[in-house]
Amino acid sequence: MLQLSIFLSCIALLSFASGAPISDSQPKTVYPKALYFNVNHVPNSIASVKVNPDGTLSDGSTTATGGNGASANQGKINVPAAPDALLGTGPIIVVKDLVFAVNAGSNTVSALRINSSDPTELTLLGNPIDSQGDFPNHIVYSEYLQQACVANSGSRAVISCYRISSETGLTPLGSPIPLPFNNQTTPPTAIPLLGFVPESLAFVTSITFFPKNQPTALIATIGGNPLAGIRGLLAVYPIVDGKVSNSPTLNTPGGIIVPFTAHPIPGTQSVLTADGAFGAAIVDISNSGIATTRALTNIPLANATCWTALIPHTNSAVITEAFFHQVFELDLDTGAILQTLTINNGNLGNTEVLAVSDKIYMLSPGFADLATSVVVLDSSHGRGQLSQIQNFPVKGLGPDPSAAGLAMWK
Repeated sequence: MLQLSIFLSCIALLSFASGAPISDSQPKTVYPKALYFNVNHVPNSIASVKVNPDGTLSDGSTTATGGNGASANQGKINVPAAPDALLGTGPIIVVKDLVFAVNAGSNTVSALRINSSDPTELTLLGNPIDSQGDFPNHIVYSEYLQQACVANSGSRAVISCYRISSETGLTPLGSPIPLPFNNQTTPPTAIPLLGFVPESLAFVTSITFFPKNQPTALIATIGGNPLAGIRGLLAVYPIVDGKVSNSPTLNTPGGIIVPFTAHPIPGTQSVLTADGAFGAAIVDISNSGIATTRALTNIPLANATCWTALIPHTNSAVITEAFFHQVFELDLDTGAILQTLTINNGNLGNTEVLAVSDKIYMLSPGFADLATSVVVLDSSHGRGQLSQIQNFPVKGLGPDPSAAGLAMWK
């Protein structure tokens, strides 16, 4: 019952690590110059935050995407999901000097150019392009394949892939690829409060090229619902002749319930999967697309442990949760918990997370009277020694629970 209550808490209120081998060497202190996240409003915009030379944050601005944001529904109570409005991870990415962001309310993807003299200044590149499905909530890019793919989690639940151009933005690559569920709504329906079970539950939470440097597959994580007997899935789509196949291997690895990420672990054939029902898992992926659980990490009293980032210099990872301001550091070999960091900064919790050099950046969406913030942690003291160095309220956003994603420009 405890696992089930944790699962309900996660979904009820849901509203790139380097490819180099991980080592214990001290990181080079090279920080990004700007961070970006999806404001996810109607109309939608991107928030840009300046990163100072010491890795802390200052200033900021917003730029319209030309599309609309949206929030999923909390089941039969029909309340917008928060603070994970998009029911997933990764709605914004940076590729060279371009920012790409989904517009879940208008079923489009926007491209914006970064001003290298002031990376908080963005310029919309043409008109937003059709996501070819409903409720786009995740975008991922492979430099090796020179393509981006977008996950759509609504009634038309598909993956759409595109070529990227610095001049024109996105150009569609073939027909959309079906996701392994077809009974969702638009916006998607998440599990609601108090255990009322909606008619349709499955939704895509992330897509990931695997392995990162020379991908042979695209992994889609699909959230399940134990109340309806629906197991979470890792759908592994092989890449054939440079394109994502439409015939995935569907996996239900042992213990997996609501997988939210499939973060490739460099130098291995494994991914780190955050699971909103209990914590996290390390899952091995075979060449034929079979996923096998190698380690499960049960995080006591966790609520919405759904976002991950790898810390290259400590062979560890961080997992954030949306409803309590706790951050968990895990060993990447065994999944053991190295540290539980409780942060008393007044925020509700954290969603998207990035690890860069010896800094960790976490988005904390607003809630009630709490402002939307980006929290900065320091990891320079080694494994199990994370500490907060800044809580940065983003000017002009206030108590907004819709914000999602986190990307960086170096």
